[in-house]
Amino acid sequence: VMDIKGKSYMLSVQRIENVERQLIKKNIPYPTPDVDINKALSDPFGIVREAEEFEAVVKLSDWQGYYEKEKLWPDSVKIEREGDHWLFKVRTCGIYWLKRWVMSLGKEAELLEPEWLRSNIRSEIENMTDIYQ
Repeated sequence: VMDIKGKSYMLSVQRIENVERQLIKKNIPYPTPDVDINKALSDPFGIVREAEEFEAVVKLSDWQGYYEKEKLWPDSVKIEREGDHWLFKVRTCGIYWLKRWVMSLGKEAELLEPEWLRSNIRSEIENMTDIYQ
């Protein structure tokens, strides 16, 4: 992850090495990323990091909850049984990957919080409905 003008970008090792070589040729100091590695690795959806963290709660079906509970999630993830479903709770800054994960689970998952991201997913589903009608 590289921070450029307040935005974080994921770069491949090959690209990083190429950029580094170009900077060295031009005698430009190579920027050091401002990333807390332990914090980044504790966020399962923070591969592409947004500016601010938020709390997310996902309701999982009984079947999906058992499946997700067996995965190796970082300590930042809490999965708790509640009646006939499971609640998946995480503090993240990874809007893109959290949204993709929830949507990939289809009817087995429902994002409960935050409301702004729930609304965003709802809009995307409505757009998909228009496409597939």
